[in-house]
Amino acid sequence: MVARQVALFRRAWSSKLLPPVDKKLANLIAAAFQRNEAQEIGQGGSGQVFKVKINETCLAVKTAGDMDYGAGLLENEARALAFINSAYRNGIFSAFYGFGVINLKGKDQDCLVMGFLPGQTLDQSLHSIWEKRKALSFLTVLGLLRAIAQQACLLHVIGLVHRDIKTANVMLHGSGNKVLVRLFDFGLTRPAGELLPIENSCPYVLGTPEILSLGMWQKNPPQITDDLFSLAQIFVCLLGYKALIETAGEAVLPHPAYTTYRSVYQCEEYYKKTLPRAVSIFFNSYLPSEQAVFAWNLFSKMTGQEQAQPYGSCQPLIDDLSSYIALLKM
Repeated sequence: MVARQVALFRRAWSSKLLPPVDKKLANLIAAAFQRNEAQEIGQGGSGQVFKVKINETCLAVKTAGDMDYGAGLLENEARALAFINSAYRNGIFSAFYGFGVINLKGKDQDCLVMGFLPGQTLDQSLHSIWEKRKALSFLTVLGLLRAIAQQACLLHVIGLVHRDIKTANVMLHGSGNKVLVRLFDFGLTRPAGELLPIENSCPYVLGTPEILSLGMWQKNPPQITDDLFSLAQIFVCLLGYKALIETAGEAVLPHPAYTTYRSVYQCEEYYKKTLPRAVSIFFNSYLPSEQAVFAWNLFSKMTGQEQAQPYGSCQPLIDDLSSYIALLKM
């Protein structure tokens, strides 16, 4: 049954025609922009994002902007979101309202119209915590990682790889034990094994340097392990690794964002030796011994370290997290 669903979704993905934005809705969005009622809420690799309220419904309108490859990334995101919404219609991810040209203040622009996700990004939440010189409990870190992994797993079940899972692309809504976690920004999302057409001609690697897997640096076809590597980076970030490198600098805790790769060898050297060594030191220096052992075991499996039995999907990761969370709550 799952294989049949994936086959149907793949056909929907490859369809050349994307569902257009309803003409009435497009006119209402254009009018809101004309009245300066559209609020810019973010910028990304594929352009700008605006919040627009139409008849008591909040929408997000994403435009391609003038960046290189922005139009290609925006269309890919529209295709991914339409594909995801054909599989999940219960609000697990942002709703898809269509993709097409809308006249915004006298200029025709390609627009992706989707449901607005309320809340705060994980990146914003973490910086707020770090500014107060506080830290998340180990239990909270594991719970958040599990929730993000569950979202990624839903994509993997229908044959997609997100490829840009980072704290800025995770939305948190609610508080306490009722926090809803949702992934967004699908500009790099692809069916497993299929690169973006523009990636073959792009002279540089598309994506966020801090979370790119070795395979993405090498422009290999997308794999679930790309997302697992990104989840590993989120894990160490949740534990405060990013806050430390921002204050301590590269010499103490190296980070991909500070590294310029001049050869495949240097890239492999970083992923196989430099990064694992730095993370191991971090875990052993800042976590109690039992937690450090568990954290390193998770990180090793997510990043495919030589001494570990790597995860092939998110479900074993989710199971391991659930077991340890239950143990901590005893």
